[in-house]
Amino acid sequence: MKKTFKIELSEEGDFFFVRCVDYSNCFTQGVTKQEAIENIKEVIHLILDVPEDEIALEIWQKVDESVLVGS
Repeated sequence: MKKTFKIELSEEGDFFFVRCVDYSNCFTQGVTKQEAIENIKEVIHLILDVPEDEIALEIWQKVDESVLVGS
């Protein structure tokens, strides 16, 4: 059974930063959007002990400092 995690994704310079909205200790980065997403799945797995194949992501992309857009 998959567990859904809401994540916030933002692009800053040459990197993509991603964090779990509900878990302040779950965050990472990547050179590409896909790498950042794969990295956050690994972080969730390691910190929260959720098997990677049971992780679903609800991605919210930061457009600017005040706007988040869900996808």
